[in-house]
Amino acid sequence: MADNRTADVKIPLGSGYIYVAEYKGSIPADEAIETADNLFGYVQKGATIVYKPEKKTIKDDMGHVSRTITTSEEATLKCGFIAWSVKKLPQLVATGRKATVGNKTTIKIGGISNDDGLRYVVRFVHPDKELGDLRITIVGTNTAGLSLAYAMEEGTLLEPEFTAEPCDGEGTLIIMEETAPTVSA
Repeated sequence: MADNRTADVKIPLGSGYIYVAEYKGSIPADEAIETADNLFGYVQKGATIVYKPEKKTIKDDMGHVSRTITTSEEATLKCGFIAWSVKKLPQLVATGRKATVGNKTTIKIGGISNDDGLRYVVRFVHPDKELGDLRITIVGTNTAGLSLAYAMEEGTLLEPEFTAEPCDGEGTLIIMEETAPTVSA
């Protein structure tokens, strides 16, 4: 008799790519999100997706019955970019503005009245030829602010943390899609 207890258990290895595109009310097809224009940069140290529910347990005085409910939830996607374009910084800062004149691009950050109110589709793609590709998608904004440290012999790591907002009528915060690997003949 075959042991199929581990048939769907996998050990994913490696990192992936982060794509960021303006959210316009629905999540576009993979081909529309995963373009060179939407590739935010190149990741260092991978990406971390965190889902944190807040629970409340209600019990009777004698300890015979209880019920636990979810009262709120939060989801975040954290990553670190080692290679990125300064022109994409306004996607991380709601008060960021970009202007290009000739060969010079100016980024201005700050001023609460400049908050653009935009939300973004943020897609992490973990390619894996052996196990199949994994796509994790959220809709939200960077809530970690911005810190850029320029130092000798170190890359300037950009570390946004995107906080998810519901992206559909069901309140979905994270969409995970796994594509089975293609089998070569």
